[in-house]
Amino acid sequence: METSALDETVRYAISTRHYLAYATPEGKGRVVAPHAYGITPEGEYTVVCWRFDTGRGPSAPGDWELVRLDEMREPRIVDRTFQTPRIGYRRGDKRLRSIFAQL
Repeated sequence: METSALDETVRYAISTRHYLAYATPEGKGRVVAPHAYGITPEGEYTVVCWRFDTGRGPSAPGDWELVRLDEMREPRIVDRTFQTPRIGYRRGDKRLRSIFAQL
């Protein structure tokens, strides 16, 4: 998927509160609730998201993570939505110098 299509996918997922699925560069599947999308001070296009599967076992809790767009493989919108932001989310995330989309 080219960058502009991925950009549109991420923006759509945030604006409609859809879950986003993708594979890591190592081929591991991820499902996340994207909350913000922007660019870091280092110039990396990044998504602030809540990841449900931490990869630490079936009972491991989810966690916040920053995912660079160039690390997302085969991204797709999941046919499920979430209603509210996760606890701990704050608009205007300071880890992003510019924000393109956010809840």
